[in-house]
Amino acid sequence: MQKQWTIILLIFVVCSCALKTKEKSMQNSEQNISGVLNGKVINESGIPIPEVTVSIVSSPEPVPDIAAITNSNGEFSFSYLKNGSYKLRFILNDLNIVKTVKFEAVHDTIIIKIPD
Repeated sequence: MQKQWTIILLIFVVCSCALKTKEKSMQNSEQNISGVLNGKVINESGIPIPEVTVSIVSSPEPVPDIAAITNSNGEFSFSYLKNGSYKLRFILNDLNIVKTVKFEAVHDTIIIKIPD
């Protein structure tokens, strides 16, 4: 009889450990969701601004030192970013602006309005 209780207790401990491991894994995967941050740079009149250099100044975790340049529609993108707050620098001629954006993988497009 004692052997049966030992086996039942052992099964319970193994199942509990497996559930804890799965729960921890799910929490980690939710935190590690990545996506593509798409953005568009426009002026105060709503006109897209091409050839703006966009770089990541700070982020929730280290990212490579990369920059994007807006296309003719004022669009740019960064791939494989984790959820969180990012400081982006926008440079064009004498313009040098830093803006903080909140990125969530489920929301993929931000609009940045810069002065004329």
